[in-house]
Parts: sequence; C-alpha cells; structure tokens
Amino acid sequence: MFAGTRAIGEIIRKPNAPDKLSFFHADAVDTIDTISSTTTDDSATQQFEPFGAELNPSGPEVTRAGFAGNDHDRDSDSST
Repeated sequence: MFAGTRAIGEIIRKPNAPDKLSFFHADAVDTIDTISSTTTDDSATQQFEPFGAELNPSGPEVTRAGFAGNDHDRDSDSST
C-alpha cells in the first residue's frame, strides 16, 4: 500500500489463511523501523547501520521494506 510514493503497509495473503495487514512506521530518512499489524501483539522492529546493513536480524524476514525506503533481501544480502 502506498501514500503517494511512500510505502505505508502491505497485505500478506497465504492460501487457506486470513489476510494479514501490516503498517510501516518510518523514521526521518524513511527507514521502516517498526511494523505493526491488525493482529494484537504482532509487531516487529528492524534496525540498520548508517549505510543500510541490517543490525541483528532475528527470526524470519517480516517485510522487504527497509533502509531509507528501499527494498532489501536477506537472502542475497543486498539492497536495491
């Protein structure tokens, strides 16, 4: 989901499961640092080094939205 060019959330759809709606909360440089959900107690945080490397990734990747509004991919360890 977008507001103009800024990503503000996403809908995750899986077969035989209800849709999950996540909302992105960004800092001053548009880095997604908090992700909240419509499901209670289902939120996540992510932190990045000054040039975009993810700090202390734990658990499964919640979203590809990340540093300075760019997508990131843990599997390839690169930012686009």
